Amino acid sequence: MLAVILFLLSSFCIDHTYQDRSIAQLTDFGYVFSPLDNTITPFLQLTQKSILRCHTECNKRISCRIFDFDQDTGNCQLWSDDLTTGMISFVGSLKPRSKVGIIQITSDIYRSIHDKSCDKCLYSRYEQCDPILMTCQCPSKTFWNGNICAPQRYTNQSCTTIDSCRGDLRLECKDVDCNSIQKCSNQTNGSGVTVAGFCNATVGSGPEGLSGPWGLYVTSNNTLYVNDYDTGRVQAYSSMSRSGITIAKLSTVLDDIFVDTRGYVYIIAVNMGTIFISPQNITLPISITYPCTLSSIYKPYGIAVDKDGNIYISDYMCHAVTKWAPNATTSIIVGGQLNVAGSNSQLLNGPKFIALDEIHSTLYVVDYNNHRVQKFILGGNGIGITVAGGNGLGTGLNQLNYPAGVCASLKDQSIYIGDQNNHRVMKWKMNATQGSIIAGSTGVSGSTALLLNTPGDVALDPSEAFIYVADYANHRVQRFLL
Repeated sequence: MLAVILFLLSSFCIDHTYQDRSIAQLTDFGYVFSPLDNTITPFLQLTQKSILRCHTECNKRISCRIFDFDQDTGNCQLWSDDLTTGMISFVGSLKPRSKVGIIQITSDIYRSIHDKSCDKCLYSRYEQCDPILMTCQCPSKTFWNGNICAPQRYTNQSCTTIDSCRGDLRLECKDVDCNSIQKCSNQTNGSGVTVAGFCNATVGSGPEGLSGPWGLYVTSNNTLYVNDYDTGRVQAYSSMSRSGITIAKLSTVLDDIFVDTRGYVYIIAVNMGTIFISPQNITLPISITYPCTLSSIYKPYGIAVDKDGNIYISDYMCHAVTKWAPNATTSIIVGGQLNVAGSNSQLLNGPKFIALDEIHSTLYVVDYNNHRVQKFILGGNGIGITVAGGNGLGTGLNQLNYPAGVCASLKDQSIYIGDQNNHRVMKWKMNATQGSIIAGSTGVSGSTALLLNTPGDVALDPSEAFIYVADYANHRVQRFLL
């Protein structure tokens, strides 16, 4: 078996718009392919005159990893699986002239395209342009395993990353029994998976324990950063690992955290009034005075950094959000008015976490004491638009109760809010007059997989399939399916 290698993509049989020339390895006669999940069928079946033409059809399609061809019937089946998610079986006399072709995929194919600008994969059959990231990424039903775009796994198969499993089949990579063995398992709506901290919701330290997680950030490679508010530790967790690495330790409580495109980690040390940057181990050279001025801060809380290095800081005590250009000694006001608390569209009262959406030139600000989230257009007139809450403190779907965290979808501009004192996470669609609960239960605190206790910051994974929640009083970070 697997004896013959086909170099098939010659110019006479492949359209020149398909720039990648795949190589297929063939079995002997009498073999067929079947996925490990017996409910899966070929994504395409065709009648072809030869195995060469069957391979040509496979090469035209980004999803195709394996094809099989029955010379007696001309039946050509195209599969999106490979030998990690399926198997080749000998059927002998049942199909004596059937062969299986396996597309040979190596890391060399991806080295020059993965995570590169979209022009690198314009005609590629292996990756496609992500419209949000504007880089070459793995197509649907595949995931980046560090070397190639591999087919996503089926039920009970081992997995290593958040996107390892077939989401379209409602599978999620998770540690079901909290024994650090990750498998693809059925998704449960509203049920959280502990991704940092102890699974029994107890306070702890060391690589796996947390005391009071508050600020969160998830990078493009699914590394999770956590500010452990109570201990001053900053923990980093690689994808699917509950063992964190301490990247910074400060002798103060910590609020927001942000990681820029260079990998610099910005950490808000609120009581010190400073922003600490790792791994340089420096603080931003901004004066700390009260009342605040355009050249000072006092109680910074939220932080975001754009691709040009401009830094946005919300100041809880000074009731404003300011923008600091690189190396600037003075700032400009994005929202609110320095040292003036209020509840109209031009004022804020205790701004907390912020979320930057550069694609839509928007900054979202949690207006804590006004129980609302305000949207500000960057470069605009400083008038805030209420996009969540704003109907007073309460438990209704159109209300918030001291919200803390916020993150924004780059796909549809929905926002997600850690509704702290309601013990829930809310989703507000663009222009909605009320939100929906996606995690927790209104007014009910608890430590089960379905409940939260004083949620703080929230963060989306890069695919926006999951949301991470700092479950502060349960000493853990939970991940929920969206």
